[in-house]
Amino acid sequence: MPSTRPPALPRWKTSLRQFKSLSMPLGLMTAINYFPQSWEHRLIDERIGTPVCEQDLEWADIVFLSGMYIEARRANEIATHARRWGAISVIGGPGVILNPDLAASFDIVHIGDLGDRTYELVQWLDANEHPPPWQIRFQTDDTIPMDLQPLPALEKIDTRHYTSAMVQFQKGCPYLCEFCDIIEIFGRVPQSKSPERYLRELDLLYDSGWRGRVTCVSDNFHANPKTAREMLRAIAGWQQRHDYPFQFDTAATLDVADREELLGLYRDAGFKVLGIGIESSEVDTLLRIQKKQNTRHPVAESIRKINAHGIEVAGSLILGFDTDTRTSGAAQVAFVESANIVLIGITMLTALKGTQLYRRMEHEGRLRPEWPYMHYKLGQDVVQQMFTETVDGLYEPRSMLRRLTYQVEHVRPKQRAASRTGLALAWQSLGDAVSRRLGRPARMTLDSRGRPVPVQPPALRLPEHITGGLLAMWKLGVVWEDRSHYWKYIRACARQRDLKSALLSPMAVARLLDAVRANRNEASEPRNPAAQAAENTPGETKLPASLEQGSLARTP
Repeated sequence: MPSTRPPALPRWKTSLRQFKSLSMPLGLMTAINYFPQSWEHRLIDERIGTPVCEQDLEWADIVFLSGMYIEARRANEIATHARRWGAISVIGGPGVILNPDLAASFDIVHIGDLGDRTYELVQWLDANEHPPPWQIRFQTDDTIPMDLQPLPALEKIDTRHYTSAMVQFQKGCPYLCEFCDIIEIFGRVPQSKSPERYLRELDLLYDSGWRGRVTCVSDNFHANPKTAREMLRAIAGWQQRHDYPFQFDTAATLDVADREELLGLYRDAGFKVLGIGIESSEVDTLLRIQKKQNTRHPVAESIRKINAHGIEVAGSLILGFDTDTRTSGAAQVAFVESANIVLIGITMLTALKGTQLYRRMEHEGRLRPEWPYMHYKLGQDVVQQMFTETVDGLYEPRSMLRRLTYQVEHVRPKQRAASRTGLALAWQSLGDAVSRRLGRPARMTLDSRGRPVPVQPPALRLPEHITGGLLAMWKLGVVWEDRSHYWKYIRACARQRDLKSALLSPMAVARLLDAVRANRNEASEPRNPAAQAAENTPGETKLPASLEQGSLARTP
């Protein structure tokens, strides 16, 4: 490959692309091992800063792409360029299951999980060398049981680019949340892997040299409590035998707060974070959107029960419900403060095609052609302004550092850790991160022809974790006018001997503040109407701009 890569395809602007909190492209890694062994594969993940270029599309005979709703515009752009090089473009993943019309530029659309129609797709690709004259859709009816799915092709990626590994355990959810597309895609009867199969994937990940965060992919981990208990006991035994090399996180529902046994098992298995859909702290709203499982106790009380077992909550909030008022944003900020949630995401309500919400909006005549695909009762401008103000409130630095201090003092000391504790454990965690950045132990990557080769350690330099931590210390501890809050947090870390949190959490806070400030400035800049219209090319007016680029696997 020449030293200078060909020009990349145009990329959509995003002020958040400097973040490296990225998970591995699990779907494509699994699909690669389903394809015939005679096929030659490459995998490109644009999220790690390697955009698809013309040389890539010239090399490929088939372009496979997986993505979500928000990545639809970029996906169609890649498919259009692939056609110019005569490559067959194929898309799958969650973004097209309920709305395959989003993939208008693709030759082939794969709808659903790996299964009977995936086999037919492979047969078609084996028998045809040129794109079809019109789009073909393969919709899976009979899926492959989760225990029989291929193992992910870990050798196709450089794990140093990622902060979280992914191992799937479960899919499906028994609840009926109005806005949720998961129950429409995977149904209300949970499916899961056996403990034996899951531990096999943990062994594969461990043998690859990975240490640190692992996302246990699930829609609702304890959707089947009996299965969840069996899995957690198996993971706890595996972790103990290997001295707890992984820190798990997963998705669950708030009713886990009523299951003391499960919370204890989560802790024993090394789960540090549970991602929970809070959506709103207001009971009327939760009842209206059919999220009754969140109304059994006050939401903040349930979160404190989870925290009492050493488990942090990564919550999600939504603005734009019919029951919202102009003060709902401020109410959510106050709730997050009272519940001491650090990891919090907030979105505007979106009527995704195929959901109950979409059908209700259609019945009420409130659909609109562009994102968020619905008209808010409060008005689009009011909800957008409330969203901006809420983001500012949630990410106010003094508030974030106070919530971080609470987690360090009251939650993290209760977490299950390896046999080594205190400073020894902190140094081990940082050492693992530094070793990963320096390329030790050796792993595999791809050369210019897509062949596996050992990773070569880069030139010795201060790892990003150290330089970023020092920069955050300068910004928050010296430059920032409210630096007393930062030093209070550092003192709390020192009392708990939590060196890792002292270095890494402030770095995340500093980066997040920069990103929020950049987004605020970008949103306030007047835009040229002609340039804005040019972005929405014919056939793409319904597609949202991409915030994260998709992952691309190519097979000749």
